[in-house]
Amino acid sequence: MTLWDDVLFRKAAEDNGFCAEMLQTFLDDPKLTVVSQNPQSEILNLQGRSAVLDLVCKLGSGETVNVEVQKPKTTDHLRRVRYYSSLITTNITDPNTDFKDVPNLTIIYLTNGDIFKRLFTKYYITNTLFPCSGIVDDGLTRIFINGSVDDNSITLR
Repeated sequence: MTLWDDVLFRKAAEDNGFCAEMLQTFLDDPKLTVVSQNPQSEILNLQGRSAVLDLVCKLGSGETVNVEVQKPKTTDHLRRVRYYSSLITTNITDPNTDFKDVPNLTIIYLTNGDIFKRLFTKYYITNTLFPCSGIVDDGLTRIFINGSVDDNSITLR
């Protein structure tokens, strides 16, 4: 059994120290603090498909982080992340919130296979403004961690 197995990851995610060290490593922030963690939280969608999230953490900064562990056989990883991010954003945002105050969200998507087939351990997906190639920050950070390749980009303590 490894952390890629749902039962073991869920059990490990109950521990605040485990969550803090994992997020400090993946987000390159050794001072990051986890205020709360909620493994296997369900977000109900009355309009359609609901979701069971592997781990939702609230950071000391107030930001929400969702960690999803998926096997590579899952189809369309990018649209899964997009869907989950919309459900989470809706769930953590008060109805009367101005759009400028919609909370930031980070999705960390862990797989034990290289879904992008580029042989990197860590991938970031950003929104790019064309034709000037600027980065657009909409408050959503998407990080994909590939557990099958070690390119030394992540320093494990």
